[in-house]
Amino acid sequence: MDQGTGYRIPVNFTGFFEKKRFERCSLQESIARHLHLLIITTHTEFDFDAKFGCDIWEAEFEAQQTTPHFGARMARSLKEVLTHYESRLKDIQVSASVKQAEFINEQGHGAAKRMKKQIHLDLQARLTATNEPFSFSDTILLSPFSTD
Repeated sequence: MDQGTGYRIPVNFTGFFEKKRFERCSLQESIARHLHLLIITTHTEFDFDAKFGCDIWEAEFEAQQTTPHFGARMARSLKEVLTHYESRLKDIQVSASVKQAEFINEQGHGAAKRMKKQIHLDLQARLTATNEPFSFSDTILLSPFSTD
């Protein structure tokens, strides 16, 4: 595989059996999809590597989720994971902020309000192969809690 492309995740096996090749995507898209996979995976979820994944899920129900300390801790943790599992990036800088988000679901004659904690992640780095800047952001919803 050349340095400028990657395989599209999730893998489309139907397309593979028809065309006898996997779909490709840009290097940036490949990295972004891998980062998202790392973020949404909890430790021990993959048998092949118990450390693959992110600490966000270990702290999902902590009371201190809204403090700046929590955001800084999650940013540090994510940077460590990315340094280990994403060799296509260098000079990685991660920031994280936490806020509450309200969602309203219409249900029959009323509406149910749901409050969730939301963590927003921003990443700035450089591509190892070309030294080009790379940026990524993702928002993850935590701690479901609902009110009527």
